[in-house]
Amino acid sequence: MCPPSPQGIWWHEDMCGVDLGRKSQRTHKVSSERQNGVRTRITKKQGPVAAFDSYVLAAVCALACELQLFPLISRGVNHSKDILNIAQPAKIRGKNMGFNYLVIVITMVLAFSLSSASDPSPLQDFCVAIDDPKGALFVNGKFCKDPNLVTADDFFHAGLNIAGNTSNPLGSKVTLVNVDQIPGLNTLGISLARIDFASYGLNPPHTHPRAKEVLFVLEGTLCVGFVTSNNPDNKALNNRLITKVLNPGDVFVFPEGLIHFQFNVGKTNAIAFAGLSSQNPGVITIANAVFGSNPSINPDVLTKAFQVDKNVTDYLQKQFWYDNN
Repeated sequence: MCPPSPQGIWWHEDMCGVDLGRKSQRTHKVSSERQNGVRTRITKKQGPVAAFDSYVLAAVCALACELQLFPLISRGVNHSKDILNIAQPAKIRGKNMGFNYLVIVITMVLAFSLSSASDPSPLQDFCVAIDDPKGALFVNGKFCKDPNLVTADDFFHAGLNIAGNTSNPLGSKVTLVNVDQIPGLNTLGISLARIDFASYGLNPPHTHPRAKEVLFVLEGTLCVGFVTSNNPDNKALNNRLITKVLNPGDVFVFPEGLIHFQFNVGKTNAIAFAGLSSQNPGVITIANAVFGSNPSINPDVLTKAFQVDKNVTDYLQKQFWYDNN
């Protein structure tokens, strides 16, 4: 608790009167009564960062008040000498521990305040900085349209009722609807896709670097699965395959960044719809990226990585890797 104030001197309420129990407070109003009127100051804060800062401020105030480190403020009395005395390091137990504690706390507050903010998640593979805006192509995402010029067509797309062409080596076709097809998806963090499968068609192992995925099966029977990340300390989770057979009406979730696949195990066509947690989720098809990169990865790298004969990697790199997206 804050120590009692000497006569004629009071502790600043904005520093020590922090209510630790009000988590959702967004507006903090401090009123300072004076003899000739009332002065009111309103400070507005919003969002989780503001709430976090409030708790940090409360902790600092509690410690500072306990150590009697805040400057005293006089009500109509000149206490400049007292303030100058308090500006000196406070002696606790014969040492300058109070001042040291306050320095540590302030440093921690600054560090946590910086860590509570973060850059926005990238919406493309990379975005190289450029000083001259005339040479810029786009920012993280898309430029925003004048709201007065927005129409319903900016939030509309037609054609997902049309089946994709599955006459290809994979026997599947992904029809993606992202921010490029629906401009209104910009900043909303969602997109979707229709996936058509011929009999025994495959959506090959791939990953979405910027999105989680939820898959809904409309027709057919799909064997789906994903592989967990490397975890040498836990053999049960080290590259574990989690797989399941889905039927019409079933839903399956693929965590962000993990390699996953969908395979039509039925003798009829299959249709699935996928929701993704990014306006531009991106896709990396494993075989295409490893063996079909441009320029090609050094065969010695692949031979050592996959621990196979160099003739095998040479053969794989010469194949045409079809992209079903």
